[in-house]
Amino acid sequence: MKYSEVIKLLEDLVNTPTHVLVGYGKGDLLVLRSDEGGFSSLWVLDVKSLSKKKIAKRPVSLEAEMPVKTNRVVYAVDVARGREQHVVYVVDLDRVEEEVQVDMEPVRVMSLVDTGERAFFTGATSEDVAIYMVEDGKAEKLYKLPRGFAFVTSANEHMVTGYGVLAGNPFSMEVFVYNVQSSEFKVYTPKPGSVNKEPVITEKNKLVFASSAFTEERDILVELDLEEEEFRELRLPGNDYYEYLPVEHVHYNQYEGKWLIVGKRNGRTKIFMNGYEIAPISGVAHRAVYVNDKIYYSYSSLRKPSEVVELDVKHRTSRVILESRPPREVESVLGDVKFEKVRTPSNLDIPVWIIESSKAGRPGPTVIYVHGGPWAEVADAWRVTLIALVATGFNVVAPNFRGSTGYGEWFKKMNIGDPGGGDLEDVVAVTKWALETGLASKVLIAGYSYGGYMTLWAMSNEPELYDCGVAGASVVDWEEMYGLSDAVFKAFIDVLFAGKRELLRERSPINKAPNITRPLCIIHPQNDSRTPLKPALRLLSLLLERGKSFEAHIVPDLGHAINTVEDAMKILLPMVSFLRKCAEVERG
Repeated sequence: MKYSEVIKLLEDLVNTPTHVLVGYGKGDLLVLRSDEGGFSSLWVLDVKSLSKKKIAKRPVSLEAEMPVKTNRVVYAVDVARGREQHVVYVVDLDRVEEEVQVDMEPVRVMSLVDTGERAFFTGATSEDVAIYMVEDGKAEKLYKLPRGFAFVTSANEHMVTGYGVLAGNPFSMEVFVYNVQSSEFKVYTPKPGSVNKEPVITEKNKLVFASSAFTEERDILVELDLEEEEFRELRLPGNDYYEYLPVEHVHYNQYEGKWLIVGKRNGRTKIFMNGYEIAPISGVAHRAVYVNDKIYYSYSSLRKPSEVVELDVKHRTSRVILESRPPREVESVLGDVKFEKVRTPSNLDIPVWIIESSKAGRPGPTVIYVHGGPWAEVADAWRVTLIALVATGFNVVAPNFRGSTGYGEWFKKMNIGDPGGGDLEDVVAVTKWALETGLASKVLIAGYSYGGYMTLWAMSNEPELYDCGVAGASVVDWEEMYGLSDAVFKAFIDVLFAGKRELLRERSPINKAPNITRPLCIIHPQNDSRTPLKPALRLLSLLLERGKSFEAHIVPDLGHAINTVEDAMKILLPMVSFLRKCAEVERG
């Protein structure tokens, strides 16, 4: 491909819109999160006329899930050019042209919920993380959280609930309830040391949340009676849910006494109503809502950017009301999409997604793509970075190393207290598997955020294994990052390392940079407040002093989150260009 062809293909790809369901509002309006029009915004879609309209005039960082048929949408906007200092906005669906900015000092908004009358969020400053309430156009700080790693997930007129690392144990998460009237803050867990997350308030003012209290192999939905303080497993009438046994839950909520659940295992989802499977999905559903005897949901896959579907529950009919397809030249290149498990030297089976490119062939140049987080996963869901690599001539192998979500709390916990240890072993084992199975002629490695960290760490610890690497928004020095972080990211590092401060230096790539022997490309946002630029600049200086081969792309006025098409191009174009150049050079 000529350089101009690469640019055009990437432009067509990043301009392919995605649509994610947010909720169902007043006047038969679906609210969607979409990047149509050049940036991540909020749109309304009339389910009758199928006409749609943008309602947020600036990039949206985070939106609140909406109560059914509410007349407003609440969301957070970064006002600090990528530094993730947010203010909250409210749009009335009767007057979608008017955005109302909440009177507040900017904070890092980590989570956001809305009752239709009040909104609540967790906000982080350099000093603390607290619960805030938005009412009558103003934000009020309600309660300073005892520890910094916590999120709100549901609220009503009496209380707000959420979860976090609240007992001081990095291996557990607890549920909390804050009473708005009495200001009482209470923490709940069905079993000390278990992980409990994403509570929702039921129609009878009970809590339902996902828990590992009964088994760490999969999440179980647990109901908490707040008056009796009793826990029990949520029981559903249908048996399909129990035959499927989801490992995780993407979404669950109660509508008119019925439970609508999106369950996930092995990187794909199914939708259940009261335990009965109601929608076959080839990919991952993001969210679902039940209203007027219809279920609305959005989903995507590694082949399809997005689809929004209306399912008539009574008549068992469905229709696609909005869809997005990849550019034709991208569709023609996408080869086999496979899910495998690769055995490591520690006898762990690591889940891996493989996407083959008809341009790469077998064996062909292969990118080991390392996801961020680390508490995240690559699933059968649209990821523009992976598809860009496949479209420009690479096979892609994406390991869900230990620490990834989607495979049970036992698996996720395995890198707490050991980042850069067992997860590095997994990435290396999958890399060698790609070579041994004949998929890869040469291997390159790339990632963003924690994936950028793992790229640097792998190239430092296995310098002869990778032909080159691209590290985006990477952690370079855990110690320096800790000192530059606000309250929530200090708490994040404390949890990830399980308080083992001595490991911060040991597991920092800057201390092993002299080991890097192969070409390296560093792409870093200038205004990144999660993985700050300063340590990356020190790494570049060190590489220069040692005469290493590298490229550096510092992206001005960009933070860690990529919310516009232009920002996506600023990351993807140098990454793809560097990898293509590297792939054309044979090993010496």
